[in-house]
Amino acid sequence: MFGIEVDWQPIHIPHFASLGVAGLIGYTSASSPAPFVNPARGQSGEDTYWKMWAFGLTGVLRVDVLSRDFSIPVVPYGKLGTWMGLWSAGNGLGEATASDGTLGRGRTHGIFWAAGLALELDFLDRSSSKSFLVEHGVDHTWLFAEYTGWDASGLGQSNFAKVGTRTWTFGLGFQM
Repeated sequence: MFGIEVDWQPIHIPHFASLGVAGLIGYTSASSPAPFVNPARGQSGEDTYWKMWAFGLTGVLRVDVLSRDFSIPVVPYGKLGTWMGLWSAGNGLGEATASDGTLGRGRTHGIFWAAGLALELDFLDRSSSKSFLVEHGVDHTWLFAEYTGWDASGLGQSNFAKVGTRTWTFGLGFQM
């Protein structure tokens, strides 16, 4: 999945953490030759696809006391919120349609959560970090790793596709 997230941390608890909200959007797709109903026949020459756009809104807790008060450049954090996946499935002829007329597209709601650790990169070159702040407004630059869960419980929906996952996410972040 390719995605982007924007966080806003308006609440700072001195000598402990900051609280905020985040919005995220992501896209993923997959395609493969369609299998025959009889597995002994293998796969057909027809490709099938599945695509999904994911949208989420989460709360964020960043425990930044180590970075702010002790100059240890690590920040553990956690996220919890909701997400919605807009998905579709089909083949070379277009969207799939089941024998009962149900279209191969829909929406699934669920819970999003993540736990991660960010490494503040400012310690590598303090003067460049200060210049980056003055010239571009970037206060800190981070490398991060997080374990993410997209729970596709449907949140009260009666007809939904199970499209959630558990995965590792790695990236680069900028604090402005």
